[in-house]
Order: sequence, then C-alpha cells, then structure tokens
Amino acid sequence: MVIFHRGFGQELTATRMEKDESYLILSATTNWISRTFGARQEALHPMLRAILNNSESASAILGKVRSLSLAEKEIAYGLISPPVPVAAQEYWYLAKVLELLTHHLFAPNGLQTTEPFCSKIKRADRVRTEHCISWLSDRLDQPINLNELAKSVGCAPHYLSRQFKKSTGVTLKQKHRELRIDHAAKLLQDGDFNVTEAALEVGYNSLSHFSKAFQEEKGQLPSELLSS
Repeated sequence: MVIFHRGFGQELTATRMEKDESYLILSATTNWISRTFGARQEALHPMLRAILNNSESASAILGKVRSLSLAEKEIAYGLISPPVPVAAQEYWYLAKVLELLTHHLFAPNGLQTTEPFCSKIKRADRVRTEHCISWLSDRLDQPINLNELAKSVGCAPHYLSRQFKKSTGVTLKQKHRELRIDHAAKLLQDGDFNVTEAALEVGYNSLSHFSKAFQEEKGQLPSELLSS
C-alpha cells in the first residue's frame, strides 16, 4: 500500500515485482475529501491538510510502499468482490472506501502536527527489523526460512529482505551469521564449549565453514579465542 497525492496533469506509474501481484487503486479528489471530511478538517493528518490548503510544504508521496495489513486486505478483497446485491453496491462501496480512508487520513492520537505520514511507516520498519533480529537470534542453529520469517511479520519476502538491508546495512543472511558467531564466541569465552561443540550449537556442521565464518567476523580463528 502507498498513499500519494497526484497533482493536476501528473502521471502515475507502477512496476510489477512478481507475477502474482495485482493493483487496486482508489482515487479521490481533494474537493471530495474536503466536502466529506471538511467538518473534521482540523483532525486530518497535517500533511493532508497541507495538500488541501495548497501549501508549499505538501508532499506528493505520503507513505512508502508496504504490504497491506490483514484489515486492509479484507477491505481490498471485498472491493473486488462486493458481497451485496448490485442495487446496494454504490452505498456499500462508499462505506468501505470511507472505512479505509479513516484509517489513513486522520492524525493518530498524540501525533505532533509536523510529523509526516511516512513517520508511521518508519516506526513500523524499525519494529519489523527488531522482530527479524529477535527471530534470527532464536534460531541460530537453523537455516533462514525467509518465507516463514516474512509471514511472521506480515509482509512479502522480497520486501522484507530489501527493507532489512536498507535499515541495517546488511542482509538477513549476513546478520544471521553475525549473530551465530557472536553467540559461539561467547560460548568459547565462557569455557563451557570446545570449538566443535560451539560450532554445532549455532548450526555449523562443518568445522572448516565455521572457522572461516568466525575468522571473517572476528578476525581470528575460534581456536585462538579459546586459547587466549
């Protein structure tokens, strides 16, 4: 999902990332928004108010592309196949569109008036990144199952990989290796595990692969850490 403001005469382009992706575009004019929500305009999101007032501070893109939430998916599927008689569809569509817009056009409680739409998305990205690191930390002895991880945070695998790299500067695979080696190093430093036991504890069945990964992460062989 992404929320944006298209100025007069501007084009909208989109790129399909996967074959099974589809688009549902809801369009509303600023005049319609003003008429519909005018009585509550002071409660609208500051960035939207800037658009309605033709302010120079208005931004075209109000939120980064992200996966739909479960509630949004339910509304989207309903818009595609409305579960009401044809004679009632006009009113049903209006109700659903209003329901969807009320989730995104109003400022959240306690939001500072200068906070843009994308701040909420950035916070969600931080929470998602923290969840990924926690998820990886709990599965150091297992290979990464990207589909399972993406499902646990409620977004598409390719988006999760791209967003994690953007947020942390490393890939999920690189972070997983870092967490594995950090834990193995602690086991060795505590003196309760030898090199073989530490390697197996964090999912390495090959000592040569473990030693290579350890040296790349720590700058020394695990045996050197053990003897120091």
